[in-house]
Parts: sequence; C-alpha cells; structure tokens
Amino acid sequence: GCSFVHWLFGNKAGYQLLTYTDQDMRAIGEFPSSMEVLVIAGNKGRGFLRNWLRDPHDGKVTVAETHLSTPHLHYTLYVSHFWIMKSKETIYIFHQFLSIPKK
Repeated sequence: GCSFVHWLFGNKAGYQLLTYTDQDMRAIGEFPSSMEVLVIAGNKGRGFLRNWLRDPHDGKVTVAETHLSTPHLHYTLYVSHFWIMKSKETIYIFHQFLSIPKK
C-alpha cells in the first residue's frame, strides 16, 4: 500500500501518529506564548466519518481538536481534509500570516 512512503521516510512514517494516545500528544509540549501560531481547520466533513462525528469536522479531524491550549490565530474554512492545503483561502490566510510584521 504505502511502500513508496516507507521507502522515502522509513518504517515509522505515520505510524507514530496512529499509535499516539492523548497523553502522548500532550507530552510533546506546548508552543511558547510569545510564538505566533496559525491554525487553519476545515469543516466540510465527508467520507465515512460524516455519520459518526457530530461536531464540525473536515472528514478526519474535528474543529475542536485543532484548538491549542496556547494563544494562536484560528480560522475555520469550509473545506475538507484533503483539499485544505490546496484551498485558495488557506493559501491567502497563510500568506497574510507570513506578511504580518513579527515582534
């Protein structure tokens, strides 16, 4: 199935994300409050999860799961998980974020 990905990135590619518990993810750490962070979430849920997830989601991740415990800019766009990086609105927001003068 993913032999090319495994060849390119090794056998751990994606495996860690599939096996991490909530506690493992929290242990990774937090962004410092002085760091500017942008999060863009999608809420155009599709696929098999649309029947199981009641909260807004992009087909793989709920919008609620994209909020951080530290300060951050957060946008929710009407796009699916697959298309979020290709969305013109995502690209525009990201470009604007990079153009903001940093402190």
